[in-house]
Amino acid sequence: FADRFSSKSIAYLPGYSEPMSIAPPPQESLGALEPITLPTLGEQTTTAALWHPHGFTMRDHLPLILFLDGPDYVNFAHADHVLANLVASRAIPPCRALFYPPQKRNEEYSANPGMPDFLTVDLPAALADHCPVPDNYRERFAIGASLAGLCLLHADFNRPNFFGGLLLQSGSYFQPQSDWMETDFPYFLRITGFVHTLLAATRMPHQHLPALHMTCGLGEENISNNRAMADNLARLRYPVRFVEHPDAHNWTSWQHCLGPGLIHLLNHASAK
Repeated sequence: FADRFSSKSIAYLPGYSEPMSIAPPPQESLGALEPITLPTLGEQTTTAALWHPHGFTMRDHLPLILFLDGPDYVNFAHADHVLANLVASRAIPPCRALFYPPQKRNEEYSANPGMPDFLTVDLPAALADHCPVPDNYRERFAIGASLAGLCLLHADFNRPNFFGGLLLQSGSYFQPQSDWMETDFPYFLRITGFVHTLLAATRMPHQHLPALHMTCGLGEENISNNRAMADNLARLRYPVRFVEHPDAHNWTSWQHCLGPGLIHLLNHASAK
């Protein structure tokens, strides 16, 4: 298969079985994926996609899931299929998903100081012109992989009490001692500065800490910084579930962990 970087091959080890959630859903369960125009951090506009499950419309009040790198989650992880299967099987409650694209990904997702307000204030206000945005934080979720996972944690730290749950996949929580190979990345110091601040924190500025479902492949360079971050967030009393799985830093890995993460977060919120 191909992602936006290159073509890749997949080797399945003995004992592998495909998760039911990633199978193509029946046509009657697909739901609707509709293009909408939304603002960007740079005060321009972009085309995002809004998904709602079969039997629901744009006007219905539903929990909302924000997917950063939204087009990639659709094209390479088939996240709309995963959602359709989970809702149809009643593994998760009916929900709405916004698949939002980056414009300048590395700049936007690397602990950019403008992103927390954009994700929690500007983007929801613009989205409200298209569909209801939940008032209750327990019905607002977000998902991101790699730099996007870092971006969501940075947004939650700087704009607390907005998200009820975050699915953070292979987050790029760079530290100088473990991620020296990333020092040429233009925003390395901005990332390590935020990570240091978070690791040094003694308490969080939250009234409501979001539930966290973190995943990372055992073959990733990011595994050590993900382990350190998961331990630190648990120390700060976040409800954290950290899952290590036998894969690497790729869309197949993130697709296979998507269903369990969604089930955990949405059912954790509905049980409160």
